[in-house]
Parts: sequence; C-alpha cells; structure tokens
Amino acid sequence: MINLKTKEQIENEFRADLRLLLNKYGAELEIDDKHCSESRSNIRMMVFIQGKYGKDGEQLSEYTEINLGDWVSYKEIVASKAGEVNHVQHP
Repeated sequence: MINLKTKEQIENEFRADLRLLLNKYGAELEIDDKHCSESRSNIRMMVFIQGKYGKDGEQLSEYTEINLGDWVSYKEIVASKAGEVNHVQHP
C-alpha cells in the first residue's frame, strides 16, 4: 500500500526544512510585494545574513544579501506549479 503524503504534510516538511536552512545561516527572509502588479512578476524575495565575528573581533564572514528574485523567476514558479518543471538548476 502506498503511503501518499498530503499537501499539508508536504507544506509542513517544506516549512521545517526552510526554517532549518534559515537558522543554519542565521538568515532572515523578506518578501516585498509593494510594487506588485497583477501578474506578480515584481515580487522581490531577499535573504539577509548577518556577518559573523570571532572572539577577538576578527571578521569571519561578510554580511550577505541574496536576491531570490534573480534566482527563481516567476515564470519558473508558475511552470513548476503546472508540473512542467520538477526542479530548477542554476549555475
């Protein structure tokens, strides 16, 4: 018998994995749709990761901003939801 995952189970697993990823990097996710048209092609998703410093004040990692709007386009999201794309590979 196949144990089919419900959409609720999948969503819960995805959210838990995303939370773990954000926690791993001490990151925050911000979604800005202020200038969003009906096509929703102007949604901006940003990840902010604070810089890290050692005990002596030496910088261990830089402050980083990642624009996910450049990484995953609206067209790819729509295609994925339609079943046309299983996953998106980026360089």
